[in-house]
Amino acid sequence: MSLERRTLPDEDGRRFAEEITAAIAAVCATTPALDATVTPGLIQQPNDLPVDHPLVRTLETACRDAGWPAAVEGLSCWTDAALFTAAGIPALCFGPGDIALAHAAEEWVPVDEIHRATDILTRAVHWWTGAA
Repeated sequence: MSLERRTLPDEDGRRFAEEITAAIAAVCATTPALDATVTPGLIQQPNDLPVDHPLVRTLETACRDAGWPAAVEGLSCWTDAALFTAAGIPALCFGPGDIALAHAAEEWVPVDEIHRATDILTRAVHWWTGAA
């Protein structure tokens, strides 16, 4: 059996493995015929970048300046952003298109959204680097 548990900020993925191990041990103690072990696989901590972080604020300002609503919200999926943030490199997810279409058989993004996202990212980079 394979299990996946997506953690929230302030949770530790190792705790999930410990909980499963304890549950399996309790069942094995009362069911002698059951022989089970737990082998934890990849444990990735969630990406937790505060909404008041300068990177978030910069992108939010760039969105508003380009006339695109600046919605800051969570995303329940695995991304490399968490690996960067865990390594001390603040990261967030941003891009054009509908996330519901991501990794679908027919994945696509409207061209005008690609242009708008390019404009927003260009503005954000200029502001972040002081070139604006």
